[in-house]
Order: sequence, then C-alpha cells, then structure tokens
Amino acid sequence: MIQRGWICREGILRQLNASSIRSISRRSISTSPAPKEEPTASPATSSATSLKRIIADSIKATGPIPVARYMSACTYHPTEGYYSRKDKDPISKHGDFITSPEISQIFGELIAVWFLHQWHALRHDLSHTSNNPPKKVRFVELGPGNGTLMADVLRTWQSFPTAWENLESVQLVETSPALRDTQKAALEGFGKGLKFHDRVQHIDKDESTFTFVLAHEFFDALPVHLFQKTDAGFREVLVDLINPRIRSEESEQEVTNENNKWLDGDAGFKYIVSKQQSAMSSLIPMVAPHIFSGEGKEEEGQRVELGIESYHIGNSIGQLLRKTSENAAGGCALFVDYGKDGWTGDTLRGFKNHQQVDVLSAPGECDITSDVDFGVLREALAHNDTDTIGSEVITQRDFLVKMGVAARLDTLLNSAQSNETKLSIASSAKRLLDVRGMGSQYKFMAAFNTSHHNRYPFI
Repeated sequence: MIQRGWICREGILRQLNASSIRSISRRSISTSPAPKEEPTASPATSSATSLKRIIADSIKATGPIPVARYMSACTYHPTEGYYSRKDKDPISKHGDFITSPEISQIFGELIAVWFLHQWHALRHDLSHTSNNPPKKVRFVELGPGNGTLMADVLRTWQSFPTAWENLESVQLVETSPALRDTQKAALEGFGKGLKFHDRVQHIDKDESTFTFVLAHEFFDALPVHLFQKTDAGFREVLVDLINPRIRSEESEQEVTNENNKWLDGDAGFKYIVSKQQSAMSSLIPMVAPHIFSGEGKEEEGQRVELGIESYHIGNSIGQLLRKTSENAAGGCALFVDYGKDGWTGDTLRGFKNHQQVDVLSAPGECDITSDVDFGVLREALAHNDTDTIGSEVITQRDFLVKMGVAARLDTLLNSAQSNETKLSIASSAKRLLDVRGMGSQYKFMAAFNTSHHNRYPFI
C-alpha cells in the first residue's frame, strides 16, 4: 500500500517543472541559555522604548502580569509589537530569523505534494459512500510569514490542472497589517480568492469543500503561561518591574534568574513567582496531564509552559475539520514547528539578529518563541469530540525523505545551468535535512478525520 502511494507521489514529482532555487542561511534555534554576563546595550528604537513604557505603565497600574500577557504585548501590540511594525523585516537573512521555506523551494513543493496526495486519498474515501464526492478544496494557513511557503505550494498545484481548477480559495490567519501587505503581494497574483482572518475561529465551516490547514512555525510564537513548582504546588511566574514605585511586593517572591542582571532604569523587567494559585495554574492537570508523568517533572523549582491560546486554536482546527456526516468533505492539517511530543519544561527564549537574547531585555525588538508541546496540541484537536485526531510526530528529515526529497533534488540538480547553482541547491537541501540542525529540531505532525486511514508518512 505504501509502495503504491509512493508511485503516486513519484509521478507527481516528475510533473513538477525544474526552476531556480532560493538559498539563504537558516535560523538558529539553539536552546542554550542566554549569556549570563550583562549584555551591551544598543541604542533602543523609539518603538522599543514606547513598548517598554506601555508595559511598565500597565504593571504600575495593575501589578505584575502573566508571561503570556507580556509575550502578547511584545509580539502582537497593534502598533509597537514585533510583527506589527513596518520598520522590521523579521523573516530574512537580514532579520532576526530564517525559516525553511526561505531556504529552499523544495520544502514547500513537498508539502504541496503531501496535500495533493491527501486530496486524492480523501476523494477516494468518499467515493465508497457518495456517487458525487466533493472535489473543491481550500487552503487555510496560520501565520503565513512572508507568504513564501504558500506561494511554493500554489506554484506546485498549478502543475496539476484538475487540482488547480478545484482550488477555490486561500485563507490566511494573520493579524499584522504589515505582513498582510507582504502576503498579498506574494499571493494575490495566483488569483485564488485570497482572504484574511484575524482568528481561525472566524473561518466559516464548509463541509462541501475539503479544508487543508497549514501551520508552519505558528504555534511556537503564541503566548504561553509559565509556572514554577513550589512547596505549595505550581505557581504562576509573572513579569514585574525591577524598580517598582507604586505597589507592594508582599504577595510575590522574586525568581532567581541570572539572565535578568541587565538594567534600563524604570523600564527594566524581572520574573517573580506568585505566592497565590492562579486560575491558570489550576488548569495544568486538565489541559496537560502528561506533564505529571515521568521522574523529576514535579521537583521544586521545575518550570512548566502552558499555551492556553494554542489549545483553543488547536481545538478550533479540530472543529473546522470535523465531519458531521459520512459524506462531508472534512480535510486534514499539517503542523511544522520545533518542540516535543510531550512536556517541554522552560524553553522560552528570544532571537534578535540571529542571536539568542534575554526575553525581557528587548520587548518588541526580538522574536519570542517557545517549544511546542505536540501532546497538548493533539489533545486540543480531539477535545469535545471533534472527530479529528493528531498523528505521531516525526522529524523534518523523515518527512522530506519519505515524501521524495531525493527525487526532487535530482531533478533540480540535473536542470541546473552552472556548478554554482548546483552547489546552492545541494547546500540548501542539506540544511533542511541536517540531523544536527533543522532536520531533527523541526517536527511534523498531521491531523486527520478519524475515518481517514491513508496517513502516509504518518502513523
């Protein structure tokens, strides 16, 4: 069965036209601690200074804030947030990080091949129960970045007239006006009904159309609540001012954190641990029960991250794919991110100019990210009987190899006009597959309807 599936994918790969390849350096996702020495301060931009003041004023007015609220302000503030500012191009070799689609077109092409294979498989499933199974399909991408990945997916689908004819729309979940402009420029020319949404919950359910969801490096940037195990149980870690002037600190204790030695007057921030149980800390056993299994995971001082927003979005995806009848179209989803299939500990970190930095040192100036707990995402997809299940988690290398990266690479190398181009193509592919880097750090997980069994290359 797998062999027949591979022949189908190989045939798809043979139809793709060879074309030039992009080649840029990859994003570093090292999880090593930030340097403990006090960093040399660089001149703060007006946006960074403004956001520091906004956050500081909020803390002065209402007290310490959850890490999730701090992350949300840094990343999504309407004018000063990291992805909202028009003066930044974060996703490039000159920005703060690089993603796989920016490195090589092969990445997007093989994801497109996977969706093509699923489209054929889903239609085949429905042919057993319907004389006229659905054909129409729509793409939904969460956090499309510069639009590069979706552009590669669409360009690949253009090589298959029947699939292209049945692609009705491309719907993007994006809150940043600046990135929306970039995505529109990259994708509008394909003429496939480009639509934007602020939230995945705003997308209408359509059971006459296959829904294909793609989320590449989306969940890692969503806000997480941070908790620390104390002798009284898990307590929420909060962000406070280094030099608070208005309120008392009687209800909190400061976290020992060598990375918070930097000072910037009244705009400096630090971590503290609440002495009282918060509503969020009480959710840990319900939302992520798996973190309590395993030796050493409840030791005092142990940290736990919990993405409540990620959980809600995951469940919304499950509802979007849900089939309410056996003849409904349903769909599938593909998630690509770095993380683990289970408890991750404290992985919160920031990136600026391709270097890891202290999360509290540059609000609005750095990409704040944390490892994705695919176990929680899987639970969210199935919550409330969505009829949606999450697959096993495999590495980026495994996915690309099983989807035919070697065949596609050979085609591009054979069509290259110069040795320099061949070297660029080979180097880019190597970066994607490197077991010491992106090949093992990035993980793939899919979501399917429970009735769908053709899940290759997932189990």
